[in-house]
Amino acid sequence: MQLTIEASKLSNTLQRVQACVAKRTSIDMYKRILCEANDDGLIITATDLESWMQVRTPASVLGDGKTVLPHKELKAIADKSEGELSFNISQGSTMIEVSGEGSQYNLALMEPDGFAPIQEREVDEWLHTTAWELIRALRLTLFSVSEEEGKFAMRGILFEAANSTLSLASTDSKRLSVAEAKLSEPRTSEKVWNALIGKNCCNLLLQNLLRIPYGTPVKIGLNYNNCYFKTEDSVLMIRLSEGRFPPFRDVIPKLNKMQTIKLNREGFLVSLERLKMMLDDECRRVKLNINGTSITMNITHTKVGEGQVIHLLDQPASVPVVLNFDPEFLLELLANNELNDEVAFHYLNSNKSVLFTSDRYTHLIVPLT
Repeated sequence: MQLTIEASKLSNTLQRVQACVAKRTSIDMYKRILCEANDDGLIITATDLESWMQVRTPASVLGDGKTVLPHKELKAIADKSEGELSFNISQGSTMIEVSGEGSQYNLALMEPDGFAPIQEREVDEWLHTTAWELIRALRLTLFSVSEEEGKFAMRGILFEAANSTLSLASTDSKRLSVAEAKLSEPRTSEKVWNALIGKNCCNLLLQNLLRIPYGTPVKIGLNYNNCYFKTEDSVLMIRLSEGRFPPFRDVIPKLNKMQTIKLNREGFLVSLERLKMMLDDECRRVKLNINGTSITMNITHTKVGEGQVIHLLDQPASVPVVLNFDPEFLLELLANNELNDEVAFHYLNSNKSVLFTSDRYTHLIVPLT
């Protein structure tokens, strides 16, 4: 294998695959990356055996070949180098020579035969969207994923496609987030399309999407137990989570039966944060008294004392109500900058779930009793 590549391009590629490099494994090979040089350039693959990330980057290839190299050391070399780096493996050598301007390194290599490749299987249908649509939907749902060990099917995000929309849903049984991503092309198949992807893999997907231009086209496909996210120069393959995600649409109440008030998201967040100093593990309840043109927020801490903040509404609420919530749920939702400046708040009575809606987004919270 012999090639020349820009150090900055190599560094960027190594950064993109970094999150897929296995960290907790006894198999040394998966702490490394698979490097393959061919007519398409340099193709780098990393895996933790739950997800695989493969990125192609331009390179001047003088000799085809593939090998397994240490990611950490190669990344450090690329970060510290300027201009071009040359790679060369002599016939029968156990080392690869990496040389740049005024520097030379010899890195130990491993044979690539045991490195588990991306399973390139035929996909019946590809969904088309953009990096930004996925970024926005992931940011609006990741915080609602359950952290409880026993709720295995809730420890991820459900991807569900219909017509021209890809819906992402997450829940921890006390709240539910549903965000819609626009598909660039309507679906051509009537088959059910859904995929349950674990939280760690969703975070990995988000990290990689944030490293490419927001307008980048992304193709999404399903095959067997894997989900593929492809761009022009990369493919991320994720092993699907097991379990049956709850029928989330059944628990979302009908808006036409609910009362609605409009909230300035940032203003309401500021009002709520003025009570934040009263919160700790012993105090996890805020009472909202919605009446007329104001929302009175109260927190009572048995050891610290009481706090009250009055938030004024632009338009009066037609039906008064008293609701109790875990304040962290409200703070986490309202701090999400992917929401519109104005958020609609829908309620029925003190005992029923409430909804917060924004552009192509629905968030349900179950009130405390």
